[in-house]
Amino acid sequence: MKANLEPLSRLVGLPRNPKLHNLGDIHQSIDRFGFVNRIIINDITNHIIAGHGRVDALRQKKVANDKPPIGIVVQPDDWYVPADHIEIPEDEEEALAIALNRIGENEWDDTTTAQILADLAATDNLQGTGFDGDDVDYLLRKTMPQQSETVTDEDLAKYREEKSHWRWLRLHIMEDSYHKWHEVKDKLTTIENDDQFVDMLLNLLNEELIEKL
Repeated sequence: MKANLEPLSRLVGLPRNPKLHNLGDIHQSIDRFGFVNRIIINDITNHIIAGHGRVDALRQKKVANDKPPIGIVVQPDDWYVPADHIEIPEDEEEALAIALNRIGENEWDDTTTAQILADLAATDNLQGTGFDGDDVDYLLRKTMPQQSETVTDEDLAKYREEKSHWRWLRLHIMEDSYHKWHEVKDKLTTIENDDQFVDMLLNLLNEELIEKL
């Protein structure tokens, strides 16, 4: 394995990338911690094996003229991304991409995780962790000692099912709507009075943004 810096514009993803990404969470993580996890590239095909979501987030930031995150090297011609290079046969790279993501899905120690997240939530520091207040609530309810009014296992199962639906929505909506949100944010900075604000809302309705959200 060798390390290198690769131009963002020349990175090529897997034709059949099996992983979906919550780009909203990825943006928050990069904004808070910088680009700390190198992508992996197969030198046999030049395909990205791991890091598709991070690369997509970087491209969105570059298009939006956002500040380059820590860890990205900026040159006059492009943003340069830290990468590890491997050589693996083309007919094995999809399996490796799945393995790298699947193996990373090891079980959490719910009690310890709940304690850490609760501490972070208490200081409003959950941003960029991939967890939110609902996750903290679920883990605390799951790991608290049983009490007379504690929710049942059935209640927790229902809660987790509802939470998984919200995760699906976040995963798909954030990726599809990122550019639209940037447009809205830019418009908000130009609003000077209530009439302009109303006009902007009417335009959003005309563009059917509400249906996408």
